[in-house]
Amino acid sequence: MTRRLVAASVVITAFIMLTVEVPLGLSYTGRAEDRLLAGLERDARVFAGLVEERIEAGDHAAVIRAARRYASRTDARVVVTDAAGISLVDTAGTDARDFSTRPEIDTALSGAQATGIRTSTTLGREIAYASVPISSGARITGVVRVSTSTDEMRSQIRWNWARLALLLVLMLAAAAAFGSTVAHWAMAPVSQLEA
Repeated sequence: MTRRLVAASVVITAFIMLTVEVPLGLSYTGRAEDRLLAGLERDARVFAGLVEERIEAGDHAAVIRAARRYASRTDARVVVTDAAGISLVDTAGTDARDFSTRPEIDTALSGAQATGIRTSTTLGREIAYASVPISSGARITGVVRVSTSTDEMRSQIRWNWARLALLLVLMLAAAAAFGSTVAHWAMAPVSQLEA
């Protein structure tokens, strides 16, 4: 009987903790992803505004300097393309290449912003990105894509889940100890009758 009371205490505690911890963990994950994407989108917009006139003037050297400064401060990769999706600047150091096949570049070339998280087939890892069109009036003159690895964010998310799991283990241990104490106290009169 004591074991049943302890098991019931542990099961009830596990159910309550999981109904609280799982939504907390998922909420933290969503907020972490949203914060990362919002920051990238803000930076891409600011950067697009910064280089718009320089691209129109054909001052690619100034665009390259600005992109490298930003990339060195943030560890993000900056790609600036022309209206055809061919890179003018890529802080990863690659030569000019066609980025128009990337879904986020294609979306920005059509005039819309694109943000998200995806696995890069060329890099072989997960990246977060924000792409915004560079426009002059109604004409799209290029795209700015700012991207970064999600490794640090995913590490923080894993650490959060580990803390929640540790809390669950501690609560289950406390529930087992409490359940055992209550069971012994409740069963003491029965044990005396049996004796």
